[in-house]
Amino acid sequence: LAMVQNASDPEAVNQYSLLQLDDASTPMRSANYDLLDKFCTHIATDKILTELTKTRGEERSAVWLKEFMSKQGLGNTKATEWGMGRSFLRNMLNEPPKVVNDDGEMKLIDPLDVAARVMAERQVVSELWISAMEEVQEDHLDLHRRFMESCFESFRIQLPDFGEA
Repeated sequence: LAMVQNASDPEAVNQYSLLQLDDASTPMRSANYDLLDKFCTHIATDKILTELTKTRGEERSAVWLKEFMSKQGLGNTKATEWGMGRSFLRNMLNEPPKVVNDDGEMKLIDPLDVAARVMAERQVVSELWISAMEEVQEDHLDLHRRFMESCFESFRIQLPDFGEA
């Protein structure tokens, strides 16, 4: 337990807060939401990076995005910073446009455009995730049903046959 001094908890930043559940809420906790936010941002950014790499004339933007991802730690699977998905996008939106020299040709790298693409793709990824999760309750009930049936079957097998008296 963290020692609370002066009505503040010094360890609060290291703890995930739990949602107060009531009849109208879901069992999803804040930490799960944050993990999904990071997941959707990471998948969307990887897809945009692939698109930029394959698009002629966008290669410099792809190099910039890859370096930015590395600097922000988004590709790091051990990164556990709270709110990483949102801070990644916020930091990208705060990046100034850059002009780079690409073999004598000046190229513009527009972080706002890249961020807009990532946010649009993140929306698509989120919608796919939501559609995949719609069947979870039915799948969960089916697993419980099969488990209960196997328990009853094994219990029936273990009962001795007393025969007809």
